[in-house]
Amino acid sequence: VAYCSIVGIGDRVPLQLKGLGIGPKAAFSYDELDVGDIFVESMHRYEVDFLNLGDIVVNFQLVPNTTAFGSKFRFIPSQGRLEVGGQC
Repeated sequence: VAYCSIVGIGDRVPLQLKGLGIGPKAAFSYDELDVGDIFVESMHRYEVDFLNLGDIVVNFQLVPNTTAFGSKFRFIPSQGRLEVGGQC
């Protein structure tokens, strides 16, 4: 609750504010990346951009995947900050 002071009225008037916040909007440069056949212990490198498509800064941090193959993947950078219109 906020209070509004009005000239000529002694007491402040309570003012209830409601709104809808718009959060960050980020996306990868690919919706789907087909990597074809992958063989055990082979190494491949793919580059995908992470884009800030919104109107505010995006702070991000990778949540590690703890599955059997999740640890075989590496993402660089794993955390950071994207300015409006930025990418990494």
